[in-house]
Amino acid sequence: MKTVMRNIAIATFVTSLAASSALIPAVASAATNDQVTEASKTGDANPALELSGNGFKVMRDVRAARVAIFNGDTKAAKKYVDDAVATMSDVKTESAKMTKGKDADPNLIPIDGQLVVADNFVSTPEKTAQIAKGNAALKKGDSKTAIEELKLAGVDIGFTRLLMPMKETTAHLNVANKMIGEEDFYEANMALKAAEDGMNVDTVMLIVQPGHAAKAAPATTAPKSDSNASSGG
Repeated sequence: MKTVMRNIAIATFVTSLAASSALIPAVASAATNDQVTEASKTGDANPALELSGNGFKVMRDVRAARVAIFNGDTKAAKKYVDDAVATMSDVKTESAKMTKGKDADPNLIPIDGQLVVADNFVSTPEKTAQIAKGNAALKKGDSKTAIEELKLAGVDIGFTRLLMPMKETTAHLNVANKMIGEEDFYEANMALKAAEDGMNVDTVMLIVQPGHAAKAAPATTAPKSDSNASSGG
């Protein structure tokens, strides 16, 4: 089993994503961003499951701004972009805390995720029930219990994450802000689209069954840099 990193449209998020041909979505999506973040404050969260609620908000505002431009509501579009720009400072603070002392790229921050299981998973009532219990715990933000329950399912389980590159996203937001100020809404929309298209995906293995370690170990793949990103005035 191998993991991959690829671009996806932000509108779909990870809730409909399979990590690769070797992984399939588990029966439910992960906890909400606020739930996972709250769990991390109490020390209960698995670091791999930590998500940035502020990062999620930024991309939600990016999507809302594009919809507003499409609908001709330029005033609302400007507000959404302004909010996204302001929230990026909080995202940077979150990233610093989440990556401190860890072997992780501080420029990439996970904002959404979903559990996935190996594609050789053979469903049984017992395994399905165990995965359901793990998902239920994860949705409550209790990742410690979730991992314990998922281990009992006896299958390889990973966590597919949607990663936001902060520098590139900030640059695209600055361009969008500048273009909106110049009332060039077409270019503003294209800059926001570039922010969405710049998202990356990776998979972190949470549970690897004995004898599967060699082929199930997650690959470390650098995200494709965006050479077109540039900061606006």
